[in-house]
Amino acid sequence: MDWAALVGTVVGGAIVLAGQAVESMRRRRDQVGERSHAAALAAKDLFLEMASTFERRMMSMDRSYVAQNDPDYHRDLRSIAGHIYSIKDAPTRKRLLRAVEILGDIAGLAPVNRQSPDGVGLSICTVALNTLGANLRSEKIPASPLFQEYDEAYSALQEMYAEEYEEYRKGISSGTSDNTALTEQPPF
Repeated sequence: MDWAALVGTVVGGAIVLAGQAVESMRRRRDQVGERSHAAALAAKDLFLEMASTFERRMMSMDRSYVAQNDPDYHRDLRSIAGHIYSIKDAPTRKRLLRAVEILGDIAGLAPVNRQSPDGVGLSICTVALNTLGANLRSEKIPASPLFQEYDEAYSALQEMYAEEYEEYRKGISSGTSDNTALTEQPPF
């Protein structure tokens, strides 16, 4: 038995297995990157479509449409969120998911910022598109004071909702509530 041939075969086999493992990891990483890129492009298209809708609405005089009451609007937001979850970059994903969350309550946010719901929606879509553009170009996420302002206003609005809900729950549990909170118009 030739020991040199045996050692050569074992070493050669180990090198081949290591090479295949490295190639497999590279292929997987490339596939994740491609899926992330495709998801970012799909989210960009949906944000562009939503922004153009807000733009058209701002130019029209019909103010009777409220996006939050439209089931298609919420379906579109869920679709955008589904694409965002596939984006690999965590800071980009976090900002875009927050943008979708804010878009889900633009009617409540508009009076806080003294802007029409369509104006708020268009501004948030613009921030989201800038974020996606930076991600697609592999650049750092741009700072956005406007988004920070909306984010803070939305957080304050969520706190107000939580306080009102807690007051309502206390009224029900103590028996002092006559369920008028369900029929009254909200103060905002």
